[in-house]
Amino acid sequence: MDILFEILFSLAFEGAIEGSTNKKVPKFIRYLLRVILIGFFLFIILGLILCGIMLIKDHTILAGILFIALGIIIAVFSVKKFITLYKKHS
Repeated sequence: MDILFEILFSLAFEGAIEGSTNKKVPKFIRYLLRVILIGFFLFIILGLILCGIMLIKDHTILAGILFIALGIIIAVFSVKKFITLYKKHS
């Protein structure tokens, strides 16, 4: 069952990336796919930072700092990848 969900999620995620960069797809759908992808990554990044803040409040300072740093690193690399990907295709 896990393999089925993994395959479906992979297809949906890769399809959204391909669809958001393909000029043959209408603009409205491309922009909608981009918003969905940005929302997904933003949800993950904010979740990591929120977990880090909650860990710091629970006096697990090192783990909290690591989670916050991981969230920031993922945010920086996501923005960099987003800019390079959509400059090339837009």
